[in-house]
Amino acid sequence: MQLTESSATVLVERVLGDETRAPAGTIRGPFCEFARTLPADFPLRELPPLPERAPATSATIVDPCYWTPALPFEYELRPADGASPRRFALRRWYAVGDSFRLSGRRTVLRGAAVDSVTESALAVARASAAVLCVPTPAADLCERADRIGVVLVADLRGATDARDWWQAAGWRGSVVAALTDESQAVALGPLARATGIALAVGIAAEAPALSAALLDECDAVAVELQPGQRPPTWAATCGKPVVAIRRGDAAPDLAVARAAADALQAELAPQFSLAGYFVAARLS
Repeated sequence: MQLTESSATVLVERVLGDETRAPAGTIRGPFCEFARTLPADFPLRELPPLPERAPATSATIVDPCYWTPALPFEYELRPADGASPRRFALRRWYAVGDSFRLSGRRTVLRGAAVDSVTESALAVARASAAVLCVPTPAADLCERADRIGVVLVADLRGATDARDWWQAAGWRGSVVAALTDESQAVALGPLARATGIALAVGIAAEAPALSAALLDECDAVAVELQPGQRPPTWAATCGKPVVAIRRGDAAPDLAVARAAADALQAELAPQFSLAGYFVAARLS
């Protein structure tokens, strides 16, 4: 995708089925549950063939509406062959220096690290502006989070299908980052850069500083903390966004976890001004 304030160019490749013909159809949107919209149609136009690329088309969306938690705008790819429409989001999300930026504004992720998420928990997360760190979130969870404006961080450590998950999540609005171990970071680095989802290497607080080569592969670092533990001193100067995840006793609900994330930020200041703060939460 090529994203600017005034236009967004979306590339659609034929990756399944008949690979000899470029996909045809339209992109329609925007749609949003929290705003009145006037959807328009943007036709897909065939691109000149390239030896290293499957047959492809593109559409340029004029005056695009970008996905944010407050206004989670989506678009819909409508194939001409009658296949089911597919929702997707346009999101301007970047790791810049030691910060995350969404649509040009610095964004600090605050919320809860959870084992699983229910429909009701998603609603609470939106109401409390809580970001959720979830182990390998399923497609239906991501789709609902896209629709209602809940930010997700996917914890892929230990996942056996991390590459497949990453390829499927590239069109998501809600998924802004994914946590990996060091070996996954090396394997997934090139794929991550193509999706716009930040790759964050997860480490323990007592781990030594990441090598320069590994820092080049990742977009961010996630430091696992136990109660009372602080990040390593090098986290304040590594030049990448750093996210702190405090484990230990789990908060009883999302509202408590969201407040505890704010408290963790205050506890670590002024030595650390991090890009994200999470505490463990137990959801019933």
